[in-house]
Amino acid sequence: ELLFVVKMAQAEDSTHLDIKLFRADQGGDPDLVRKSQTRRFKDVGLVDAVIELDKTWRAADFRTRELRIEVNNITKKVKELRKEGADTTELQAKSKEVAATIPKVEAEMVQIRQKLVKTINMIGNLVDDSVVISNNEDENGIVRTWGEPRKEAGLRNHHDLMLMLGGIDTERGSQVAGGRGYFLRGELVLLNYALINYGLDFLFKKQYTPVQTPFLMKKDVMAQCA
Repeated sequence: ELLFVVKMAQAEDSTHLDIKLFRADQGGDPDLVRKSQTRRFKDVGLVDAVIELDKTWRAADFRTRELRIEVNNITKKVKELRKEGADTTELQAKSKEVAATIPKVEAEMVQIRQKLVKTINMIGNLVDDSVVISNNEDENGIVRTWGEPRKEAGLRNHHDLMLMLGGIDTERGSQVAGGRGYFLRGELVLLNYALINYGLDFLFKKQYTPVQTPFLMKKDVMAQCA
């Protein structure tokens, strides 16, 4: 089906939380994430794990940049010495030695990055301050209501009405999809698509871009949607 999206995963190593949020030295606020995890009754230690992995990755990245600079400096020195007719054998060997270290450090960075992404994606989205702190739904409050509920006798719920209209087949639906599965039938299918098209038209006129997504999803991307 067509969906309107605000943000999509651009790569396999993408995360739903910006890594800068965990970097206090760059204006981030790790305590905000810790607070959110506490509100979720989830592991706060994951935040510290992310911070340590990020520090390790950044150190490796800095090391890689230093090594490249060192190789460039040696290369320049070799060129200068060659112009003077001097022996550059030792410097060339040093350059190869330093250059060979770079792929090793980069390989370590990939492994660290994978662990970092996996750990970040174990942390939930930030919980807004307005959300009730509770480990279940019992303390959830009513934010707002529309209209007044009808109370006359004999009112039927939506499930009964759809069965009366022949608009759903729950028996075959449960066989295919499990307990709450159903096949939508007849005019209710048309109504469903009418509502979808209304939503698409409404948002399209507000400059949103419709996107038709793939039917399959990679596990790491799916984990970010949970």
